[in-house]
Amino acid sequence: MPSPGQTVPPLTNIVNAIYSRLSTTSIGTTMGGRIYPSQAEADAAFPLLVYEIAGVDVSYFMGGQARLTAEVEFRLHFSNKGELLQFTATDQLSKALENEMTATGFDRVKMWRVGAGVPSFEDDSWSIIERYRMVAHTL
Repeated sequence: MPSPGQTVPPLTNIVNAIYSRLSTTSIGTTMGGRIYPSQAEADAAFPLLVYEIAGVDVSYFMGGQARLTAEVEFRLHFSNKGELLQFTATDQLSKALENEMTATGFDRVKMWRVGAGVPSFEDDSWSIIERYRMVAHTL
């Protein structure tokens, strides 16, 4: 149980850490810098990546530290121009997330792939959804 007045750092710190990691690795280059938390711009060009954190669970430990566990969904979207970027991009995503990240207020943020996506075609474009489990510990 948290001590009185104890708060967990904002989840936006982790959202920003994910963005920073993705935008500075090869997946950011492949996506042309089009990486969005929650929702892409209405007129965004392909390819693009949208990610969202869902189902956050907070556990408290002795000493007041907290552990956040959540599912993170990465949705990658591609044009229908014969490009075969889907599997290259998912490999780049996995590589970008394999090492711990730092986020303000957290000791470490780690992700594990729990669901590999299968490309699907809809509305004249390709998409693939990758799912990761995230664990973050507060300072």
